[in-house]
Amino acid sequence: MKTTGFPFNITSCDAEPILFTDTVPDFFKDYEVEGASHNIAFGSFGHLSFQECVYPELSLSIRYFNGLLTKNRSLIFSHEEDDIQLLFALNNNSSLMQHDGFTLELEEGSFNIIYSPASNTQQKFETNRLYSSVSIHISKSYLEHWCRYYPILNHFLNIVQLKQAIMLSESNQVTTIPMNDIIRQITTNKYEGIAKSMYIDIKVKELFMSVMDKISNYPSACNSVLSKTEIEQFYEAKDLLLSNMQRPMSLKQISKRFGLNTKKIKSGFKQLYQMTPFNLLLTTRMEKAKTMLTSSDVDIAAIADEIGYDNTQSFSKAFKKYFGYPPGKCRRSKVERLIG
Repeated sequence: MKTTGFPFNITSCDAEPILFTDTVPDFFKDYEVEGASHNIAFGSFGHLSFQECVYPELSLSIRYFNGLLTKNRSLIFSHEEDDIQLLFALNNNSSLMQHDGFTLELEEGSFNIIYSPASNTQQKFETNRLYSSVSIHISKSYLEHWCRYYPILNHFLNIVQLKQAIMLSESNQVTTIPMNDIIRQITTNKYEGIAKSMYIDIKVKELFMSVMDKISNYPSACNSVLSKTEIEQFYEAKDLLLSNMQRPMSLKQISKRFGLNTKKIKSGFKQLYQMTPFNLLLTTRMEKAKTMLTSSDVDIAAIADEIGYDNTQSFSKAFKKYFGYPPGKCRRSKVERLIG
């Protein structure tokens, strides 16, 4: 079954009927992307939200998927056209099974660049878990422009030319905090017309360069020393650590919660996120503070409190040490942009 607004077919593994609408349920409205087409697939299993922004002048499109199910289900998404996509799993896992036996399981917080001449994607959903992903769909010619800077793309494009499914990286790579920040900027920007197209062009290039730098120069190891259960524990530990930045869990509390010693926690975070729990917390705090300074009118004292600092002085000191300049400079830059 295919409906307008969905560039793929959706079927249920148990032949359950799937209906379509452009009426967005309230619980998906917080995830709406400005200017995107928004379509909903639903059934007794729950709801799927699919949004897309198409930029023909840039030879790319951006798709934002959210799924929230009330029953455990496996759904199949299929299409018969060539597709190159930079795919980010934001919440929970994405399992991809291609027609020719090519298989990919993309874990939460990871990404890869994938080509498939046609795909038969099976996604397993569990009850009351939000599944989210962002994918940027690009053309072969788009990648060809980058080959001189990233030679790893040459082999990838040779396989694309043969119309054989391929992943750019043998192992999925960890999505960094700066990458997540760019994704957020892409999905929340309020620009219109040519300004929006220019902004998206800049941000997608910035994201693509970060992705290629990670894959080319700092790739994650193919063989993880962590089990699937341990990886899921570390994803949950990260969420708990960052969910309350005002009163974050201590390393000792994380250790007690998951039954892992502190050495194991530090090495696990280093492997999955390329930093210690403390540095992950610090980076997230600083990036959130910078975003609030440049995109809101919240005063600096309130921002300091929001991200877990007792006073403005300690926050300003930490901010300057991290970025090399005081937080007031971000606020002045915002004012200058508005005036200019």
